[in-house]
Amino acid sequence: MRGAALTLGLSSLALALFPQFRPFFFFDPTHPMETMDAAAPAVISGLWRFAHYLALIGFVLLLCALPALHARLAAAGVEARARLATLLYGLGVALILPTLGVELYALPAIGRIYLAGNVSIAPAVSLISRVAAPMYCWGSSCSPSGPSCWPSPWPGAARSPGGPASSTRSG
Repeated sequence: MRGAALTLGLSSLALALFPQFRPFFFFDPTHPMETMDAAAPAVISGLWRFAHYLALIGFVLLLCALPALHARLAAAGVEARARLATLLYGLGVALILPTLGVELYALPAIGRIYLAGNVSIAPAVSLISRVAAPMYCWGSSCSPSGPSCWPSPWPGAARSPGGPASSTRSG
């Protein structure tokens, strides 16, 4: 169990550091040109890549720790709840990882093309946000704390970077 605790701790650390390094920018899929003006420099930066690799590592480590957590909870007499929690967290991670892939690989490619002068690529951001944002919301809905894409109780703030209810939503 000690190894699983270390894995879970490293996962938590990586996921906690993700928003600390990730560049944020105005994101409105209904205005792709303005969005790309703000987003392109951010999504091609090294910080963008570093932050998203942290998140990717954090989620993979979480998946690695889930079996040990399930075993520990099952031994404590809550087998059914442990099984459900493991299933939901695994499903949530499986739905969030493709969105991370889009942010890690597709958005930087679009940003480089946009900055090279091909502004006709900007509407691709709207298409990506229509696919990636619902996947992110569905994935985060599997968390017992509820969807992280729900609006924040504080005006002008989102519970999560990337939630579609946010005016500061990114990638």
